Amino acid sequence: MILKKITLLILTLGLNNGYSKVLDIPVPTGHLKGFKSFVDSPKAIKAAKKDLLKNKKKRGIANSDIDGEALLKGKKKYLEMREKYLNAKDDKAFRELVHSAHAWVEKCQGSKDGSEAPTDKECTELSSEAKFLYVQMSLLYSYEGILYRMRPYVEQHPTPHSFMVTTLRRMGSNINVLDRSDQTKLAFDYMSKPSLAVKDRLIKNDTQFQAFIANEQTKVLYTAFRALSHIDFSKGVINDKKIVFGTDSFDDSVQRYVIADEGDQNLMLSRLARNYARWAMFLAYDFSGMLELVKGYGKLNGVDGFKTEAANFLGFGGSYVIGATAKDRKGVIDNILKNKKYSNFMKKQAKGDDWMKTAYQALVVSVQKGDLAWQVIKDRPNGSRSLFPAFTATFYEDLVGHNIEALNNVITSKSAIAFKSTITGRTASFNVYEYFHNPPENLVAFLPTGFKDKDQRELKHEATGKTYRNYLYESASAWNTSAYSQYFPGISDVPETMKTLRTSHGSSFFRGLRLPLML
Repeated sequence: MILKKITLLILTLGLNNGYSKVLDIPVPTGHLKGFKSFVDSPKAIKAAKKDLLKNKKKRGIANSDIDGEALLKGKKKYLEMREKYLNAKDDKAFRELVHSAHAWVEKCQGSKDGSEAPTDKECTELSSEAKFLYVQMSLLYSYEGILYRMRPYVEQHPTPHSFMVTTLRRMGSNINVLDRSDQTKLAFDYMSKPSLAVKDRLIKNDTQFQAFIANEQTKVLYTAFRALSHIDFSKGVINDKKIVFGTDSFDDSVQRYVIADEGDQNLMLSRLARNYARWAMFLAYDFSGMLELVKGYGKLNGVDGFKTEAANFLGFGGSYVIGATAKDRKGVIDNILKNKKYSNFMKKQAKGDDWMKTAYQALVVSVQKGDLAWQVIKDRPNGSRSLFPAFTATFYEDLVGHNIEALNNVITSKSAIAFKSTITGRTASFNVYEYFHNPPENLVAFLPTGFKDKDQRELKHEATGKTYRNYLYESASAWNTSAYSQYFPGISDVPETMKTLRTSHGSSFFRGLRLPLML
């Protein structure tokens, strides 16, 4: 029995030194049932909207005259937490804050399936401000030392390594030059420095990266979602922006405080659920060839060398950059799949069905919470002292406001839905429920099968006699429509279907769906 468990562990971590094994990363216990418990009936959503509008009218509009300290008076625990955070001066103090926040969220996330609020005195006696601060800080928990942990993974190849180091150096420079807050610097150190807690949990390959997302990142998102859902925002929750901008800010308290209400709460819940869903879709498939894909694309695009004709290594004499076509990029994937070590690349993993069902439930919750958020946020005037002001509502209008009817149809129908383009009036059918409940066995089936490889690379312009590059050379031109037909009934033209879906109400729902269409 022990030997069997050790063998399973080795295979799961991808340390088998050779042939690819089926990825087997389960959904954390309770996540599927938990998101299901947050899905409301149309009747319940209607009642919730009614209550939100009542509270909204009762509260009125937040403005710049908020006396935050007066409103926070008596909220002892929050004030203590704020002082600890603002006075944190070293890695140890900051780490203790993040870990204590995570511990509270873990304990106070409610019942196992998330449907019932916590009852422990430690969870109920705190003010909404203290609870909200705990939830926000807990989201950092899984990132402890993550940049250090990822080094063995990204350093295997110069493309991701160079990109990551350059990005982090730029972030570090911006913090030094542009940011006043010591807490921002401590947060960056929390993510970048090694610590005793993570020194033996290095991420060395694609499978271990997916395991990190499954076993650490999704758990943090899920527990934060549940704990946030149980906080009472009906009377407004005071937020002190000094926590973000540091001690050297807001000396006169003007514009220092903002109020969060149920609109802000539902918007954050919507985003947390949506982020979870995106990771869940990623975890449904085996991406154990991701780094190889980056390597291959790097070589095609000139990071590690140009695709040349008559290349001269020493001086690049006679070299001719011709660029990478869609056919070339598909060739990178074909070469990865030929390697037995990566033969499961883009296949559904052993627990893929569970991950996709969980993703679906999370998306349903995201749409419903977004709908509730919209009811409160949409009418906020400029100058509102709410957590998410008017410009946020403007952005969210496109995502939910105009699309909410279509999105509600998407998440309630088990049949194919006809989406109508707002530009052309054409329709395309997509069975969303089928895609998530009977997901594709292999995403490779959705890749292009044909390319415009009979065209010429260079074309001659008749009027001027000049030659110019044909940028459509070897672009994708054919797909396996039978693979698509299970989810897109009656499909005959893949690009036309995707154009229609992209310009229809409800198109925001499709962002993040893993269909590798066009390369």
